[in-house]
Amino acid sequence: MSRFFLTLFLALSLCSLPAMSTADNTSAKDKPVTMYEDEDEITSDPHHKVVEQHKLGLGYVKVNIHVSQLAPSIVNNFVGSASIYPFPPRPPKVRYNPAPLSTDEESLKMKIENEGYASRTSASDPYPQGGWRWQFAYHRALKNARLSEPRSMVGMNAFTREAFKPVKEECERVNAFEASRVAAFRQVEDFFVENEKSIKNDAVQKNLNPIQLRRVAGSAKSFMTYAQKVPGGKWWIQVEHKLPGLTFHWYQPVTIEANKTTEIRLTESNAISIEGGW
Repeated sequence: MSRFFLTLFLALSLCSLPAMSTADNTSAKDKPVTMYEDEDEITSDPHHKVVEQHKLGLGYVKVNIHVSQLAPSIVNNFVGSASIYPFPPRPPKVRYNPAPLSTDEESLKMKIENEGYASRTSASDPYPQGGWRWQFAYHRALKNARLSEPRSMVGMNAFTREAFKPVKEECERVNAFEASRVAAFRQVEDFFVENEKSIKNDAVQKNLNPIQLRRVAGSAKSFMTYAQKVPGGKWWIQVEHKLPGLTFHWYQPVTIEANKTTEIRLTESNAISIEGGW
């Protein structure tokens, strides 16, 4: 079966989206791609790492969900599941992919005016104006350009002119990242069709079955954590997490080391798809 795993590594290495990275052999010096996470959050930890030894015959997998929308006030208002499979599971059904953010000058300047003064959005709003991608792009652009929203309409025209270029660049960056997310999802679908049966047959022969991960207490690095003991080897983690206005899907291959804890960090950036007001 080494040929199948080699095929897997080669296929996944072609994809730049973190959701498709195997996370194996990740150095502590590596920094994950963080398109959407707050820069003040913990970003030095790799998405996957072995953190401690265990005197057990099984490996221990720990999955931490850390997304901006998981504020403490809504952390319990969720519907979700997390499972680990000894073979590639069927990819999630995605009803639609969000349309690219507008970069047209007229419409983008109008959005900047609305966001900058007329209709400012609260960070705690589960349905923010323009969707979460727009909010990330807009606020990151202002931060990088060192711009502040005007306190009155007097300075609105000047603010819009100054903000247009950096906001447009951030929208283009977000659109490119989301396009790579869609491409990664297509690769997952192709890999499933081509390899699921053979890898599943091998797992059955080894008496390995899918395991549902149980929810455990979170930590300072995570608002939601799942964990479970599993045999060491190659596995696929699939997580669905629904919040008001959003549904996250994660789909990651990972190697579990026996007698060790393998920790995986799930974020907006490495989700295989995000549906809703994204």
